[in-house]
Amino acid sequence: MKLRFLLDIVLSHGQNHPGPLSASAKNQGPWTFEVNLRDGEPTNTPFFLYDLPSYQKLVLQGELKTLKKMDSPLYKGFLIDLSPYPNLDSYLKSHFPTTTRMFRRHGKRLREEVGSTTKIYYGNSMDEAELTLLFDRLGMFLSNRFEQKESENYELPLLPLYKKMLRTLVPKGEAVIFARFHGENPIGIGIGFVNANILYLFNIGFDVQYGQYGLGNQLLLDVLGWCFEKKISTVDMGRGDFFHKRKWVNGTYTYREVSLFKTSNVLGMIKACTIWTLNTLRYNAIIFLKKIGGQHMASKFLLWKYRLWNRHRQD
Repeated sequence: MKLRFLLDIVLSHGQNHPGPLSASAKNQGPWTFEVNLRDGEPTNTPFFLYDLPSYQKLVLQGELKTLKKMDSPLYKGFLIDLSPYPNLDSYLKSHFPTTTRMFRRHGKRLREEVGSTTKIYYGNSMDEAELTLLFDRLGMFLSNRFEQKESENYELPLLPLYKKMLRTLVPKGEAVIFARFHGENPIGIGIGFVNANILYLFNIGFDVQYGQYGLGNQLLLDVLGWCFEKKISTVDMGRGDFFHKRKWVNGTYTYREVSLFKTSNVLGMIKACTIWTLNTLRYNAIIFLKKIGGQHMASKFLLWKYRLWNRHRQD
């Protein structure tokens, strides 16, 4: 059974049908998760947990201790470590010594020319109509932005799942929505999940018509200001090696896939070894190709593929 570490295990109670595994960071802090098998679930089925950040460790509990564990690298992830800084100004002065004034100038223009207001949804129930409006606009923002960039967004199909989960998790303080408004109209939205002192910032989208105000940067300032207020020390920005992300992050990690299986289960063991081999080869091949500039050829290929696919859809 293949499971996403965060969505299907850590936050699975935000879905109607939780998976067979559960994880908790309560006993050992946010860097270590104790993983348990839910009552009545068999151990003869192999489990494959993917998108596990390398800075977090799994400790198997109960019957899971009898399973063999193998892990392999998937791709790079990016994070902002706020722990060295006492406040937002300190982080900005250290990380953006020459552009902090520009952020403030953009923020002032946004307030004066647009009258932008900020709203953060966290720890309170949400009106269904408001939740629907925010997610409809977020989907539109992401579609428009990636159409402008002529590339695909792998998280767009997951927005309905995020919406269902945030409906449950926002009131519990396990998820958060950041929103910027022009009057009653959302112009920028960010969504994330919260576990202990880690914010998993899954997506930020904004109306490209307000791009002149650096709206994406203003949303990130809202996010980081809130994190300092809530004493959240890590902002996990996930995968995707984008320029705007590189500007803000100060740390990287590796996503992993973990295979759990009984050694007596030959098919499970073969599958786990195959996954380990393919993931490891792919990961190292990407590193090698980047060293020789292969990412530029890949970008051109993906751009060609995107244009060809859209041309076929229009025909």
